[in-house]
Amino acid sequence: MIKKLTVKLMNSAMMPEEGFYRCRSISPEEARWIIKQNNAQIESYIGYPETAQYMEKTLGVPVPVNRGNTRFDAGDIALICKLRYRVANPAEKGKQNIDTRDYEWFIVEYYGDRVLDVIQQLEQEIAQNLEGSQER
Repeated sequence: MIKKLTVKLMNSAMMPEEGFYRCRSISPEEARWIIKQNNAQIESYIGYPETAQYMEKTLGVPVPVNRGNTRFDAGDIALICKLRYRVANPAEKGKQNIDTRDYEWFIVEYYGDRVLDVIQQLEQEIAQNLEGSQER
């Protein structure tokens, strides 16, 4: 059975699991395309109503507010929509007037430890090749 793609919607670039991640910036249009093309299972971890509303309007899917913790499985991706700056006074979070140009978007791909497995396999092959070449 093929696992359905899980897309985590987040408002910060955090790494809740050990392993390897790839992060790159994307446009809001690319984020919308990723959601529409992949028929993904969407999990929202957006902690602020203003960000959730903006993402819902941009992505065209419901984005509930959820301040819960997230976990990643190898193969999961996250679409991150975060402010370009830190709010100076944390007590003001969610109360300031934010323009849509204040947000930036990223896609994060989580590989788990699979990359480490490949690196270890390559190291073993190199060591074997070195041993073989010294025996000749």
